[in-house]
Amino acid sequence: SSGINAEYSVTEILKDEATTFTGMRDLVEEAIVRNDVDGDGFLDWNEYMALMMEARSNFYVELFKKYDLNNDGEIDQSEMDEIVAKMIESGNTTSAKTMRERFDSMLANFDAKWGWIDQPLEF
Repeated sequence: SSGINAEYSVTEILKDEATTFTGMRDLVEEAIVRNDVDGDGFLDWNEYMALMMEARSNFYVELFKKYDLNNDGEIDQSEMDEIVAKMIESGNTTSAKTMRERFDSMLANFDAKWGWIDQPLEF
């Protein structure tokens, strides 16, 4: 009986992987078509870079959504504290330290009234 369940589980896992692969392939093909501006079926350097920029942008949007725990469009100090605490709890202290340092650096370079600043504002 357990052999049948194990076989069934492997079959289901393989089906899920095939579905995931097909979905990913379809997404990549759609992205290529969208970025093949001249329609020649190939991506030249500029088209390729546009595709990479799109992929990078999508990655950061999804990452932001992941860390915006209350879905209010902002990542505040309490959300960052919770994210770092969860990373530490999971044993990922190195990543937690890096995340905290990056967040603190972002806060140090952001002014609530003026937005991102590269250097101190002078009046």
